[in-house]
Amino acid sequence: MDAFIYEALPHNVYFGSGKYGDIKSILSKYGYNSAVILTTPNRISMAQILASDVC
Repeated sequence: MDAFIYEALPHNVYFGSGKYGDIKSILSKYGYNSAVILTTPNRISMAQILASDVC
């Protein structure tokens, strides 16, 4: 999948390979201190790791 950003006020949704490593800088850029993490059942463990890294 090609990476892209879906921008819709008031939310931005980032898609694409490698975005995992960008999450902290994306949150910082907008002054956010939390995020909603959406996942599928087979990716729950990855989402849990992401949540622990971000929080």
